[in-house]
Amino acid sequence: MDIREFYEAFPYPPRDAGGQEDTPAPPSDFAAINHHVFAGHWRRDRMFRILSAGCGTGMTSTAFARHLVARGVPFSMLCIDVSQASLEIARSRAAAAGLSEVIEFRCAPIEALETHPAGCFDYIDLSGVLNHVEDPARVLAALSRVTAAPGGIGVMAYGRLGRTGIYPIQDALRSLGLAGAGDVPAARALLRALPETNWLWRNPILADFETISDVEFADRFLNPRDRAFSVRELCDLFEAAGFAPEAFLPPIVYDAGALLRDEEARRRAGALSKAEHWHLAEQLQGSLHKHSFYAVRSDGTAPSGINFADDDYRAVIREPSRRELATAFADKSGARVSIGFDHDGRRRGMALVLTKLEIELLELLCDGTAFGGIRAAFPPADIATVNAALERVCRALNSVGALYLEAASNGS
Repeated sequence: MDIREFYEAFPYPPRDAGGQEDTPAPPSDFAAINHHVFAGHWRRDRMFRILSAGCGTGMTSTAFARHLVARGVPFSMLCIDVSQASLEIARSRAAAAGLSEVIEFRCAPIEALETHPAGCFDYIDLSGVLNHVEDPARVLAALSRVTAAPGGIGVMAYGRLGRTGIYPIQDALRSLGLAGAGDVPAARALLRALPETNWLWRNPILADFETISDVEFADRFLNPRDRAFSVRELCDLFEAAGFAPEAFLPPIVYDAGALLRDEEARRRAGALSKAEHWHLAEQLQGSLHKHSFYAVRSDGTAPSGINFADDDYRAVIREPSRRELATAFADKSGARVSIGFDHDGRRRGMALVLTKLEIELLELLCDGTAFGGIRAAFPPADIATVNAALERVCRALNSVGALYLEAASNGS
């Protein structure tokens, strides 16, 4: 069974995995894309041309499209996939959401983009796809060719360390000839009988194999083409294709300095390149089974990044975080705020100790006040202190995906 036949038999994500169409998460989040790919300067009145490369049953693409409609961002979206069965589900999802006019579906491999017009997409969503293509380098070369300048790509790819245990089980099932649509019951029975020494029982992400759907089970254990990557491998692949990885998400998880207690070790980690720093964090975490990140064109056309001296920036606060941050406003003398974030299927948190000044700045940020307006609210003699506090608060909240920055002049 090849990969196309597999996804005809097992359209993915499962159709009953709904309930998520209204809650897109990075990389499929406009505020995050604008922050990391366009340094906050994408104009909201400009047509946003999107490619969903390997859209599957359209759960992510539909959520993303609804998200853009809700935010008033004009867009066009092309969704391609090799599975006609998956695309039929994707079309029905889009139709149910009233999005058929703005989303085009096409049954084709990503490699078919090699003959597509160059530079025709501002943003490409590549979620859960790179793991299943025959030649990742060729796929990325095709995507690089159709990425506009400036433009970028949002990626979710399987992480090697966190998937420890999956690949020996896949190999064992293939050795026993358990690889077809009718083999799920036998494969489940085999897994239930594995000895306690097997990683199935030791890796938390595998423990739910009894309760997941047959489609989810097949995608995890019977997939005929499934590979995982380290951060270093992903950076090498994307750099070779003309992309520069910009940020792994959420940034705090890939911050080796936050994981090291020894000052000398932190100093050495701080001297590493960005890619090696992210890779070190992955080794220290040891359990990351998915990597989400953004990459931009490496030809010099990408914006240079967030400039905290720019008065035009304002904050976009994600709604769950806005509610958590509100607890800080009651205590003007300073507060310890717990900000939650989801990663690798677990809820984590960061404790942020805020000074009185930082709480004042945070209130202004939550109100949508632009940096220029914030600075104008303080005496000129205090501006250096205000600037430092403003940057610290923004970077800290961005590190957990609670805050993104955009240029206020680029739309409402």
